[in-house]
Amino acid sequence: MAAGPVAGTAYFRVNGGMLPLQGDVKIKAAPFERKSVTGVDGIDHGWTETPMAQGFELTLTTTRDVDLAAIHAIAGVTGSLECNNGWFYTLANMRQVGPVDADMMAGKLPLQFVDTMIGRRG
Repeated sequence: MAAGPVAGTAYFRVNGGMLPLQGDVKIKAAPFERKSVTGVDGIDHGWTETPMAQGFELTLTTTRDVDLAAIHAIAGVTGSLECNNGWFYTLANMRQVGPVDADMMAGKLPLQFVDTMIGRRG
């Protein structure tokens, strides 16, 4: 198998419009979190599964075009993340969750976007 890129360039789009992606990209693709259950007898009793929202955690750059109120208002839209390793993820009913706190000294805006289902192509 030929080696290729495993990290690097990525593009984040909301309803087709590209936003200034700075980095710190994490793809939350698991639909649930699995935890082991071990009894006081030392035996593995199985596990539990807790549903989780799927989505993206990422950091935008605080350019003039980034509107904090518009970012906070993102709900029920299509979001996509395209990575140079060939991964392409889509959130069809994406919404922004958590704080919208811009770090103006570093030019960073860390954000989280979630949906109930994530689609992958590539």
